[in-house]
Amino acid sequence: MRRIPLLPIAPRPYDGELISSWQERVACRYGCTADQIDLWFECGEDDPASRFLNRDFYPRAQMLKAWARSCRLRPDQIDAMALGRLVRPAVWYVDDRRERGTCVECLDEDAAEGRDHFLRRQWGYVEAAVCVKHRRTLRTYCECCLARGSFRFDCLRGRALLVCRACASSVSTTTRETEAPAFLDFQIELAEAIQAILEGRHVLSTDDLTVAMQFLWMPTHFKGKPYIAWLRCAFGLHPLASSFQHSLADLSGAWRIATLLSAAQLLDLVAARQLFGEPPTFMKQAFTGYLRGSPSSAAERPAPATKISPAKLQLRSDAEYHRLAEKILASGEWKDVAQMKGRLRDRHVWRLMSEALKGAPVPTDGLPPARP
Repeated sequence: MRRIPLLPIAPRPYDGELISSWQERVACRYGCTADQIDLWFECGEDDPASRFLNRDFYPRAQMLKAWARSCRLRPDQIDAMALGRLVRPAVWYVDDRRERGTCVECLDEDAAEGRDHFLRRQWGYVEAAVCVKHRRTLRTYCECCLARGSFRFDCLRGRALLVCRACASSVSTTTRETEAPAFLDFQIELAEAIQAILEGRHVLSTDDLTVAMQFLWMPTHFKGKPYIAWLRCAFGLHPLASSFQHSLADLSGAWRIATLLSAAQLLDLVAARQLFGEPPTFMKQAFTGYLRGSPSSAAERPAPATKISPAKLQLRSDAEYHRLAEKILASGEWKDVAQMKGRLRDRHVWRLMSEALKGAPVPTDGLPPARP
């Protein structure tokens, strides 16, 4: 008779928890990962590229049965946690765990109430940027070492806590963040509107939203820069036209939110234009043509900036630069400048060099006011 492997310590799943989160909470009690327990169960190994689909969205039957039996649960209890049982399609989830945010106040509440930390399914929504309960921006980095998306479960004081893989510090914190209330309200309303669109409770459809996002990432005639570059950029970075492939899950967290905000502005979803203003005229005209199936014309692209010829450098001989430097060192003002430190000294050295190069006389009766 074959021996059934059992896990003596197996916490129960929480409401709204991801299957992978529950499995990692169980595994950390034994100092291993869910993948290692899969090997012990002999129920196969997940391909990293399809781990989200095989574990959280449509869990593999063999894995589901093995975990349920070893943790003394019914298979249907775990199967009910599968995201594939919900209305939202797989492409509207972030399958890369490194790009999902977490609400640190939710984690603090878990610890305060004696629960394990656990990952909520709504944190995996592509539009998730703010925790609705706490009105706090979801965090994708460690506050201590700033490592991005590198979190794991660790069993500390008998509880499973999320910690940073890099510095092992707890993800939760009591530090408060400041965010513009109007922008927080807009992000929450936008997330609710997208949920309504996916459930068919909105005037717009998922096709309308997808078409707008596809248009935003289309390359324009001006150096191939996509249309989204004329609305907003993530952390000051200019986007590449090839960044958007099939869904928002292909993008990083910052670009995912930037795309949704731009699409909302383009479609005027939840009154986005009142907060961000009207899109450029050329973009609205090009979007109208895109909806009709006609490519954007040259008249619809923004006019390129006037080309400015680079200035020709007026270089001097080494002997001339040496003479100017000796003139600065011999001046009475240099003695005062040499005693300065830091940025103040750098500003006055720059001023003396500029005046010498321009041929202006160097004053010797005290220092002029420093430039701001």
